[in-house]
Amino acid sequence: MPTVEEKADWAEASCIFGMDTSVFREDLLGALEESRKHPRPGRAVDDIWKEIDWRRTVIPQHYPFELLGDRIARSGDYQKWLHYSFMLLFSTDAFYKREKEKRATRKVSSKIFERLTAVCLKQYLARSIVFGFPREGGVPKSLKQALKFVSQTSCETLRENPQLRRCSKDVGADVIAWHPMDSRSGQVIIMVQCTVEEDWYEHALCNKSKLDYWDEIIQFSVLPCKAVAIPYVCHTDWFVNSRSCGMLLDRLRLSSLIFHSVDNACSKLYMRKKIFDYCEKQRQTLKWLE
Repeated sequence: MPTVEEKADWAEASCIFGMDTSVFREDLLGALEESRKHPRPGRAVDDIWKEIDWRRTVIPQHYPFELLGDRIARSGDYQKWLHYSFMLLFSTDAFYKREKEKRATRKVSSKIFERLTAVCLKQYLARSIVFGFPREGGVPKSLKQALKFVSQTSCETLRENPQLRRCSKDVGADVIAWHPMDSRSGQVIIMVQCTVEEDWYEHALCNKSKLDYWDEIIQFSVLPCKAVAIPYVCHTDWFVNSRSCGMLLDRLRLSSLIFHSVDNACSKLYMRKKIFDYCEKQRQTLKWLE
C-alpha cells in the first residue's frame, strides 16, 4: 500500500506532467476506485489533499502546486519547475513498477542528483563539492589525493597515514559542504550521502557507519554534521528519521535552496540539459496522464 507521501507524489506527477493544468478530485478518486488497491479511495484522496496543503505551507513561494477548491493546479509546466520535476520522477516508481526497465539507469540519475545537492548546499553554507565516486571537476579522482584536497580547502588537518584500505571510494560522503569563517579549522561541515533509492531510509542507515570513519582520516576541530539528501518528501516520520539518519534534505528543502541559489542553478548548471533529457525520457512512461 503506498504511503501518504507516495500518493501525493502521484497526484503531483499527474498534474505537472499532464496535458491539463489541473487535476480534479473526481479524477483521482476514479483512478483509485478503478485500481481496486485502496479499500477507502475517498479517504485516500482526502489524505492527498491534506499532504499537498501541508507541502504548500512548508515552501509557500517555491511549491509548484496550489489547491483551488476541488482541483490541484500547477503554476507552470514541468520545464519551469525542472529541478522539482526531476526529483518528483523518482517517486513515481511506486505506481509504475512495469516501466522501471524503461527508465534511465540509476547510476546516471544519481550523479545528477549529487550535483544538484551540491548546488543547494553551496547556497546554504558557502562551499560544496561532489565527493562521490567517480569524482569530477577539480576534485582528484584518487581517494588519497581527494582527501588531501578536502583537508586543504577546508583548513582541517589530515591525519598521518590513515588506514584507507578499509574505506570505500568516497567514505560514504557524496557531497561535502562547509562554511569557512577564516583560515583556521573549526567550522560548520556537512557530510551528505545522496540516495535515489526508494528504500532510502534503510540505505541511509547502512551507509551511516561509513561517515563515522571520517574522523579517523581528518582531524576535525568540530565534528561534521551527517545528512541524507533524497528526491522524495519526508513528512510523517520526520523526527524519527532525522534522529536515525541525520539532517534530512528532502525534495522540499532542496527545492527551496535551489530558488535561493545565487548561481540561478536551474538556468546555469551545466547539467541542465541532462536533467531536461532525463525528465523528457521518464515522462514518456506517464502518457496515460494525457
